[in-house]
Amino acid sequence: MHIAVDALLLKNHNTGTGFYTHRLLKAIAELSASHQFTVFMDASYQCAESLCAPHVRIIKTPFLHQPHRVLWEQTSFLWRLQREAYDALFCPFFIMPIGTTLPTVVTVHDMFHKAVPETIALSRRWYRNALMNASLNRAAQIIAVSEFTKRDILRFHAIAPERISVIYEAADDHFGAPLEKDRMSRLRQRYAIAHDEFFLSVGTIEVRKNLSQAIDALHLLGRDGVYPNLVVAGGTGNAAQELKISIERLGLAPQVQFIGYVDTEDLPALYQASCGLIFPSLYEGFGLPLVEAMAAGTPIIASNRTAHPEILADAGLLFNSTDELALQLKQMWKDPAMRETYIKKGRERAKAFSWTAAAEQTIAVIEKAVADARA
Repeated sequence: MHIAVDALLLKNHNTGTGFYTHRLLKAIAELSASHQFTVFMDASYQCAESLCAPHVRIIKTPFLHQPHRVLWEQTSFLWRLQREAYDALFCPFFIMPIGTTLPTVVTVHDMFHKAVPETIALSRRWYRNALMNASLNRAAQIIAVSEFTKRDILRFHAIAPERISVIYEAADDHFGAPLEKDRMSRLRQRYAIAHDEFFLSVGTIEVRKNLSQAIDALHLLGRDGVYPNLVVAGGTGNAAQELKISIERLGLAPQVQFIGYVDTEDLPALYQASCGLIFPSLYEGFGLPLVEAMAAGTPIIASNRTAHPEILADAGLLFNSTDELALQLKQMWKDPAMRETYIKKGRERAKAFSWTAAAEQTIAVIEKAVADARA
């Protein structure tokens, strides 16, 4: 079977869906060659070589900007799919070329544009609504990255539940590797990290990530004479400016440091060097940093929302209010024994997530889509 893969949205500074796509394709490349894959991607993507294998072919196309890529995906890409002999199409970024007649599998990572529309720009909301609605209606099979995401798909779309398969994401193996003695000192220099002990936040600084609640919790702790530090690793998003103004206003600038986007090879050491991950997001379809932190041996404090309880199980602390978050931060900051307990629980829970298993399950879903189309 020859499978085309729409990986056009891969970029050099990947975030959640980009990490998912790269790591899943890497796991597929490492499997034995039961099928042939042709992966279409942006010519600027610098990590394509790590996805190559005898059964995986890479085709690069240069794009001038996002509208050019969207237009190509819905026109020229369709022509290529029709001209070449493919048996199926896999779209890990949830959008498919609408006119294709190939049996198509799409991955849905979340439904936040419908569940929390106030957290997303109108143009992006329109794009996701228009193309995702069409993609979900036309896809032969749908992969949801959690049971929560499957429930949300069914909440917002009239889709037969049997068309949706749940396949979890995972952390790369290197997240569980021991921290080298001099690695953190090199990281401190590279990212100019000022604090010896700190909590960590990982993710683009967007409204949906709700980092403002963590800042409010730090402010509450300061009134009690407790001053945990926070390092924020992530690109600038739609909440960055307002968040920094709030930090200055509350007098928290000495405790909070923004280090920008962190390369994926540096993330495991950053997780392991921290006292814990703070993950107060309003909405996550999966929450990849949760699995990364567990694999790295990092305690987690997360909001009791959306997919978080499903992914963490009992391997992290969940909070329902800012007061509860402040209390958990204080406990984790001051109690090494508590941190060790959740490190052990997290490492054990992380074993439930595997990219190899995800790759095998994804191929099985694609095979089902093709078999159903031929029946």
